[in-house]
Amino acid sequence: MLTTLCQTLKLALGESPIWGSYGIPAQQSVATQVFPDLYVALTQQQFAQSFASLLINRAQGSFPPIYNVQATFHPGATLPAQVAT
Repeated sequence: MLTTLCQTLKLALGESPIWGSYGIPAQQSVATQVFPDLYVALTQQQFAQSFASLLINRAQGSFPPIYNVQATFHPGATLPAQVAT
């Protein structure tokens, strides 16, 4: 599920013909200079049920945005990931 989450953060909103509600408008955000934090929060809510704990934060000063993902699985293993959009 962590791989799917990372791929979803790299996916443009509406890009997938099967999962139209997955993804973030990263390209539009670069053009308008507004970070897609609302869409990242919605993505976090979509995937939260698959993890014991899921935190997604934007790295400060990163442009284009880079998101730090901290996922704790139900057995207790914690894996960090860094996703550049």
